[in-house]
Amino acid sequence: MRNSLEFETICTHGHNYYDSKYGVFKVPVYQTVICEFLDKERGLFRVSDRGFDLKYAREENITVRCLERILAKLEYGEDSLVFNSGMAAISSIYLALLDSESKVVIGKECYGTTQQLIRDLAEKFKFKIVLAGPDTNDIIDAIDSNTRFVFVESMTNPLLRVLDISEIAKRCSEVESILIVDNTFTTPILYNPLTDRASIVVHSTTKYISGHNDVLGGAIISSTRYIRDLWDWRRKLGGIISPHDAFLTIR
Repeated sequence: MRNSLEFETICTHGHNYYDSKYGVFKVPVYQTVICEFLDKERGLFRVSDRGFDLKYAREENITVRCLERILAKLEYGEDSLVFNSGMAAISSIYLALLDSESKVVIGKECYGTTQQLIRDLAEKFKFKIVLAGPDTNDIIDAIDSNTRFVFVESMTNPLLRVLDISEIAKRCSEVESILIVDNTFTTPILYNPLTDRASIVVHSTTKYISGHNDVLGGAIISSTRYIRDLWDWRRKLGGIISPHDAFLTIR
């Protein structure tokens, strides 16, 4: 586990932003919606550090990208996506991963709207959901070879029950199911689900990560494998966080 100084360093400098022309190393607000797609000086198309076109703020934004780099490092992930709310992040995951043959296991003590959304989608698109829990073993018993993904919270909201994520991840690995962990209440300071073989980590950055009760936001942290597909769903759904809110969260 990292010590407090390492966390503070990542939170302060983990964005990797540096403007060599002006010597600026604090992230500014890039409020601009459209970037010059073709670099007139070099004759090359502009791309972000992960290779996506840097042309329109619904897709990529420099300030947002800086926050994503910080969160990926805090959660030991390869990459991250930031959204305008925690539910926007969860909605993108659901739409990216679900299909008509899905069986989904959801922790019964998960946040109410997390459950409500999956119920509404299941009723509309006719896939199976299982509300399992509240204990770790109850959730493990509900997972079988037909389970598309499992969604749990490392510490449940609001009842604060702590699950054994490593044991749930072990069962998911046995049946090749995707484990999604909402780590909002635990925070990256106390726990990192990806180190226990979770597939995807979700945060409502509105809570402890932003910390001032003045910013709505959400985040997904995972491997590049999942992030590339989820990036495209964020692009299509339009759930990216605003540059100013990303700046306030970095603060």
